Amino acid sequence: MTVASGLPPAATLDQLADAIAADTAIAGLGESTRFAHETFVVRDQLFRRLARRHGFRALAVQDDAGVGAALDTYVAGGDGTASSALDRAWRPWRTAEMATVLEWIRSFNHNHQDDPIRIFGIKPGQAQAADYDAVLDHARDVAPHRLAELAAHLEPIRTARQTDEHVQRARGLHPGRPFAEHARDALTIVEQLPGESVLARMRRIVDFHEQSVAGRDNYAGDALAWSEAITDHHRRTGHRVAYWDGIAHTAAAPAALGLTPARGPRPTVGSVLRHDHGAGYTPWRSDSTTVTSASPPSRSRPRTGSTPGSARPAGPPIGWTYAPTTCAADGTDPRRYASSAASTTPPVTPPSTSLSPLCPTPSTSSSSCARSPRCGG
Repeated sequence: MTVASGLPPAATLDQLADAIAADTAIAGLGESTRFAHETFVVRDQLFRRLARRHGFRALAVQDDAGVGAALDTYVAGGDGTASSALDRAWRPWRTAEMATVLEWIRSFNHNHQDDPIRIFGIKPGQAQAADYDAVLDHARDVAPHRLAELAAHLEPIRTARQTDEHVQRARGLHPGRPFAEHARDALTIVEQLPGESVLARMRRIVDFHEQSVAGRDNYAGDALAWSEAITDHHRRTGHRVAYWDGIAHTAAAPAALGLTPARGPRPTVGSVLRHDHGAGYTPWRSDSTTVTSASPPSRSRPRTGSTPGSARPAGPPIGWTYAPTTCAADGTDPRRYASSAASTTPPVTPPSTSLSPLCPTPSTSSSSCARSPRCGG
């Protein structure tokens, strides 16, 4: 089902939610661009229908487990405000629109205390500002003569907590040396200091920078670990899960992504979920001109022992518009691929309004999403 530009009528959103929910345990609600008001609101409205009409009780977001726990605490009735709950969240979530989502879930949970919606982050715990502070404070206490040397490595790279390293490069703000190299040098210094109280924090900082988009030189993320977090929650709780992310991650086929597309298609979170759950995983996508949901595939599953995506026939690399078709009788999973330029959907125009930022965030056109460092993470 494809709907033209503008926010769809309520009846159309009802139909889309019904189509997405049919035989679905996990729904990948993908956006083609970050920071676009229309795409965010459509996804929010679909999620509300999935929760109210179809019993979805979990929201998985691309953020670390600690942030997910903070959001879950808030919607469960915890102290503070939606904005304060988002303080440590990834930049695309730190918006007034996301705060509205949290407030709606909190209200829903207040009225459904025996059957609440849970929120969780799909990434392992990541370095936070307190980790950098603790490492520097330790050096100040036990080896003040090494503090300046250590700070020269940590102070420039801690800025990635606010503005991702690959975004700094795109904006011409990057100081030059890869942040992961600075982090490894800082670890070498910390390993030479008396005491081991902050070694775990320093190693978490190294991991954060090595696993970032810039550190990996790839937008794809750790598809296996992220998908496992979603699958694990579903299996432990029995919850139907809505997974919010960019279409580069929710698409149910490997994708050629990121800073080095010549590497060829890589597993996406969605492709691993499709491999593990078959038709129990349904992807959906929205951009500022269209929202698309296709008929769910048949119950055919990839052959036992295959790796995600390995049972697919050969085809052109997946582009930035994506819609699933049906599985073939032999269990393979043919796809329809199109680049933005070749898409049969209307050309994508810049969103009429950007998300209302809790931190300053410009809008971006989804037509340039494949090239924009703010879209790929």
